[in-house]
Amino acid sequence: MLFFLLCLACLANREVQGSRGDGGQPGSALQPSPDDGILQEISENSLAGRSFKMAADVGKPVSWGEHCFGYLSKWSDCSEECYQEKIFTLVSAKDCSGPHYLNNSVIYKICMGGQCPIGLGQEFSEIRESILDMGINSAVIENIGDLAERFSFGVAATILLCIGCTCFLKYFQLEWLPDVAVIIPVAAAFAMVLRFGVLKGVTFGAASNSIMGVIVSRVMNDLLLPISIFEGAYHIQRLNFWSEFGYGLCFAVVGTGMSAVFIAAMVKKTGEWGLHPVDGWRQAFAYAAFIADVDPVATLSIFSELKVDALLATLVAGEATLNDPIALVIFGICNKKEKNFDFDPATEAMSGVFLLAGSICLGLLSGLVLTASVKALRVRSTGAAESAYILLCAYTSFWLGEFVHMSGIIVALFSGLVMGIYVPSVVEDVSTVSSFLYNCARLADYMMFMLIGLCTYTIDSRPGVILGLLTIVFCFVARALMIAILVPIVNAVKKARGEPPLDFGRSFMLFHSGLRGGLTIMMALMLDPYWSEDQNVLVNATLVTVIGMTYLCGCTGPFFLKLCGVPMNVSQEDGSLDDGNHRVHTRFIRALHGRIEDHLMEDKSFVQTSPGETTSPS
Repeated sequence: MLFFLLCLACLANREVQGSRGDGGQPGSALQPSPDDGILQEISENSLAGRSFKMAADVGKPVSWGEHCFGYLSKWSDCSEECYQEKIFTLVSAKDCSGPHYLNNSVIYKICMGGQCPIGLGQEFSEIRESILDMGINSAVIENIGDLAERFSFGVAATILLCIGCTCFLKYFQLEWLPDVAVIIPVAAAFAMVLRFGVLKGVTFGAASNSIMGVIVSRVMNDLLLPISIFEGAYHIQRLNFWSEFGYGLCFAVVGTGMSAVFIAAMVKKTGEWGLHPVDGWRQAFAYAAFIADVDPVATLSIFSELKVDALLATLVAGEATLNDPIALVIFGICNKKEKNFDFDPATEAMSGVFLLAGSICLGLLSGLVLTASVKALRVRSTGAAESAYILLCAYTSFWLGEFVHMSGIIVALFSGLVMGIYVPSVVEDVSTVSSFLYNCARLADYMMFMLIGLCTYTIDSRPGVILGLLTIVFCFVARALMIAILVPIVNAVKKARGEPPLDFGRSFMLFHSGLRGGLTIMMALMLDPYWSEDQNVLVNATLVTVIGMTYLCGCTGPFFLKLCGVPMNVSQEDGSLDDGNHRVHTRFIRALHGRIEDHLMEDKSFVQTSPGETTSPS
């Protein structure tokens, strides 16, 4: 798979480099199959003496094999339909059957300017320039299709094997073995067979990191994370979530910030000691930002299966839901494309607050608007279209955030929170919609785990492995310090409000629930090598950390739950943590909820809390 991605990126890059000129120097866009030799660009002198005359509109001549050669015309002028074309002319007297291109074959690409009526005005200029900058033409698309056809079986077989192994082991009811702990090693084994068995241990170095960084991070960010984040917010136990909102926010925002500071300090100090090359504050903080972002998917899965105490499950889920924004903001500040980073605390703080507040508000608004659109467009009672529409709402909210330069992940998160409240009242088949979202999100999670395993192909840095092992220790130390500082504060507030405090068992399991996941890997791959000179080391270290924490925390959850005496097999009903005191924020939310329902809803007889469950909105 990695070799496929490498070939794909190199091919696209070569065509882009060759097709962006003034039309007189287009690259060789049509490629022969690998079995027909290496395509070579040859000079006019090497064609001297051949039985043809170079026409005035001839571009670069090309040849392959020993006897096959021809030339490509220059790109034509941009037509009224906004495309250009060039023609390949075969001039060899020999039999040249076999290559992908034939005599008089035509390739096309989109253009603007010339006779194209779209023009290059200011309106939507960024979109038009992006289309032009891609420089992709029909030949590139055809070759991508050929490559995809050749490698599709291996990709499909790997996915099928990962899911099949997971299903097989579920049969044995191994409560200590989460899905992620099965999928990652299966995918990693495939990557190692490819690396050492097929490609003789070659990792492609910086090229591999660059390609994985672009392709894998885009797949995760644009395809997999939106539905995973949206579904988690859609199905969260809202009454319990809001009853513990303040405490979850404390652990998510203050706790994540503290952990990032602690981890950055330890990374920088050990770098200064010579244990690894990362010894600057900027790289240390960028790394700590995504390492501090916990994503305990495996732990929450175990909690659900064992029906763990609602208070512990709500605090862990609340922290995992709310800590993504702060990690994204810190990482965004550190990952600016500037070599000489001039950090202005006031300016960066205002920028971060604007991004966070703007994304949250946009998410809440988009959730309401998309819910209203379900009613306005009569999506109710349309069968499968109901489920498909709600699924696409997740991606619509995400891309809306990206389009207006906010955080699409944060927008999708808060859009999911809102739609989870109101969508069940405007669709007919609530359980089908809910199950469809749940299954799509779990498939996305499986794909993220598989990508993490495949990314092990790129681990080739000894300092990166050392930093990864050290980071596992740093994560435990930072989280222990954070829990030791915040739990007494939370308990003091709980005691003042007459609520039961967090005991040692629940506090320890909060410490234990510090897994890292797909968002951590995605941000690591998005590290810009333009300024981060140790990007390869940091990516390797992140892979080691995520996989190591998966097994150290994910597989030991049931053991420590029993050891700490945390209640299990208890009621999972939403609202069990609501003490009935009707705190100010609860009264306000309920009042606002009633107003929105009055204007938006048709049927208020049920509000969904989790897949297949409904409860009264009261």
